[in-house]
Amino acid sequence: MSSNIYTKMAKWIVDNRWDIVEPIPFATLYNDFKQSQKCNNQLMTMQQGMVHYLKKVEQLELFDITQKIHLMFVLCQPINEAFERQLQNEGTLELEANRRITLFRTNDGSFERKGEPLTRRGRPRKQEEMTAEDTIVDTPLVDVKPDTVEPPVKKEIVEPRVKQEIVEPTMNAMRILESLHSLIFVIHEPLLREFENVVLQELGNQRRRDTNILEIDFVQAIDTGIRILANGATSQQDGEGMMRLNDILKPLTLQLLNIGFSHDSPLVGKMIALTSEVKKIPTRKVKHVLDLLFEAATPAIG
Repeated sequence: MSSNIYTKMAKWIVDNRWDIVEPIPFATLYNDFKQSQKCNNQLMTMQQGMVHYLKKVEQLELFDITQKIHLMFVLCQPINEAFERQLQNEGTLELEANRRITLFRTNDGSFERKGEPLTRRGRPRKQEEMTAEDTIVDTPLVDVKPDTVEPPVKKEIVEPRVKQEIVEPTMNAMRILESLHSLIFVIHEPLLREFENVVLQELGNQRRRDTNILEIDFVQAIDTGIRILANGATSQQDGEGMMRLNDILKPLTLQLLNIGFSHDSPLVGKMIALTSEVKKIPTRKVKHVLDLLFEAATPAIG
């Protein structure tokens, strides 16, 4: 596929989504781009293509420094050393362990992007801590007098240690997708109809039947979603595209309980603390949260 479509999407993000100041699920961006630009490419094809397109972002001449930063930050892409060197004199840069941007601020303070990257779906989790290898410690020699007979020392037979594989808890992807579909049905928002069709299509994917995801990845997705809901809630009562905050919090909490989270789970506690009879939230923010959960539940199938 020609790189023209990736250039087109990158320019569209810069021109039409410059106001986004937090990382956002790729599916959310692509669905909006697809509708406005009449693009028919598959989601996974576009996502992989954009990753390849931005690998050498420092060579993209169509964009200035702040536009490149915006693309890499919003799409949660790691930056290479060449681009990092370009930024050394431009402002303050902070990266997380996987070299994704958590903060960039220009020297004059006119541009800033700050936030935690989203969980990277469908890719191996990078090991954060290396386990030290066993080391051999030399025992100092002891001088023994020639006429001194030491009693025999019984040698202790030490069994070789067997490294135990740590198995992280997982969750069934289909169960999460079924809960997402139930949630959409309860919310019953016209803006979510297309998203409902995407979920139904994935539920019919036979290759997805035995897919499990790491529980920690889904927990991180939920935690990010809660932050989006908390930051997006407002006391404004009027305006199109708004829904009551409780209309998403209550069914979402029930679905979390349905898929195995306990009542005393910190995530459930956070959602209960957010409940409000007066606050509202833009429906597009709700869709961002649902897209985030959908991506966590649908890693790439090998």
